[in-house]
Amino acid sequence: MAENSKPPLGQVLIIEDDSIFVAQMQRAFKEANFTVAVAKSAKDAFTDIFKSPPDLIVLDINLPDLDGFHLAKELKRNMMLRHIPLILLSSRTDFLEKIRSLNVAVDEYLVRPFQMQDLMIRAQLVLERNRSSLDANPLTRLPGNRAIVESIKARLGKGKPFVVGYADLNNFKAYNDKYGFSKGDEVIIYSAKVIFAAVQKYSPQDSFVGHVGGDDFIFICDYERGNDVCQFIAEAFDKGVPQFYPKEDREKGFIVVEDRRGVVSQFPFISVAIGMVSDEGNKFANIGQVNHALTQLKKYAKSFQGSAFVRDRRSLAASLAEFTWGPGSSAGSSKVLEKITDALGSFMPDQLKEIINKKQISVLFQPLLDMVQDEVMGHEGLVRGPQGTPLEYPDALFQTARNANMVIELDMLCIKAILSAAQCFQKGLTLFINVFPETLLEGNTIYREILEGPASRQGNLILELAGSHRASDSMDLFGTLRKLKESGFKICVDSPLVTTGNGLRFLPELRPDFVKLDMLHFREISTDIEKRTEFTQVVGLIKQFGSKAICTKLESRADAFLAMKSGVTIGQGFLFARPAFPPVREKVK
Repeated sequence: MAENSKPPLGQVLIIEDDSIFVAQMQRAFKEANFTVAVAKSAKDAFTDIFKSPPDLIVLDINLPDLDGFHLAKELKRNMMLRHIPLILLSSRTDFLEKIRSLNVAVDEYLVRPFQMQDLMIRAQLVLERNRSSLDANPLTRLPGNRAIVESIKARLGKGKPFVVGYADLNNFKAYNDKYGFSKGDEVIIYSAKVIFAAVQKYSPQDSFVGHVGGDDFIFICDYERGNDVCQFIAEAFDKGVPQFYPKEDREKGFIVVEDRRGVVSQFPFISVAIGMVSDEGNKFANIGQVNHALTQLKKYAKSFQGSAFVRDRRSLAASLAEFTWGPGSSAGSSKVLEKITDALGSFMPDQLKEIINKKQISVLFQPLLDMVQDEVMGHEGLVRGPQGTPLEYPDALFQTARNANMVIELDMLCIKAILSAAQCFQKGLTLFINVFPETLLEGNTIYREILEGPASRQGNLILELAGSHRASDSMDLFGTLRKLKESGFKICVDSPLVTTGNGLRFLPELRPDFVKLDMLHFREISTDIEKRTEFTQVVGLIKQFGSKAICTKLESRADAFLAMKSGVTIGQGFLFARPAFPPVREKVK
């Protein structure tokens, strides 16, 4: 008989210890153009499956080391294996009753004796059904796009909290260009194993791992263990990825790649960026919203050096206010103002002194996006007080400091913390760091502290004047800002500072590099003609003096579109990404 030249229909793993029956099935599957592997025990089966996952498993319940029913149940419980179709074979009279009593999920079953032709027909049918429903990735054997969509959709609107993670590899194209696609496939398979291991370790129940394609993966896990899963992935990836580089490149810590235009560039080792969205129960109405949030968060995560993850997660208190500085950040939210008032009444200066003395400040970053290029151009450093206390959020924290005459001490602590945390970002990205007027007017303190910061940051550092209406009309403040500009620092101010009071007088001379426009004030410019006219006039004034406008607190696509139409190219807000803690990574030794 001529050898079949057609590609095989798939790989079958036969788990059976009866040699005669195995030989019959091997012959039948090979004649039907399948490749065949055999395992004679449950132990051998698990070894073979993890080494090379098959397209189909044919399992006889009579095995020497483990009942086939229980092996089938274990296979279907395993997240990485449960998408593999399973045909169960038995000669027991109570076969169907046993399947029901043990709640064994199988794709097909046959009771012996049967014709081999029947087995071949069922095998082809179950494979076709499985491939059309799961669309498994041929490289990693993980479920593909269709299964990913269905898995997310199945959880929407159920009222049960869960998280979805989107993992993408950084610098993978450069690796492929240098070492070839076969080596790149090894990295993809390694990535799948790391992600699977993380989810299996921290969230084995009701979880999912899928392969979108290329170097993109999706996972779903328990709401409370999402950070643990991501931290495991990031640390394991950074530890393990050097093994895929030759010794000479490992010693350098980077690779040199020439692109098609002949441009030679250095690329760090491959790392993983993870965007993770949280659904507390009914946050997302459809999968499109999940996809948009995941994409934006993943872009933010890719702005860090090395492996990192960013999570979109807000507590009940945090959901009431924007993550911004100064008393003005809570405008329009009476509930937040009530919380701040309560905080001021219950927290005395002694607690604030303890925060400063013990340096109980944590740092978050929120990205600013170039809306034309659709990429992160910089980050704004934000701070929090002790978690779960009335002084957790900056509004109450700095208002308390002002009442206690401790703004400068607190501000300097925050500046140092932000400069230190910002070292995790890629070089070249801009850092916006808030400075209160009281600190600027103090004299040389601010200059010394910033100049002692990381030298690589000075060229990309933007001093942003934090909200303080008391100082907004101070002539001394404008004089100080002018001196900072003359010293080489870039300045960012809020629009009220340059469009009212002494701002209009000093704007032509000051010419700040950036002016921030609070979109809470210009909300719904797509429907409010008066607001749109005011917005256009303010943008025109900013441009007139050579400054760049930044729209902050953007939450609407329509507002972002109209802002771009008016010539604003930089945006910041929940539309793109919420603030997140910088990643904590263990250094690769």
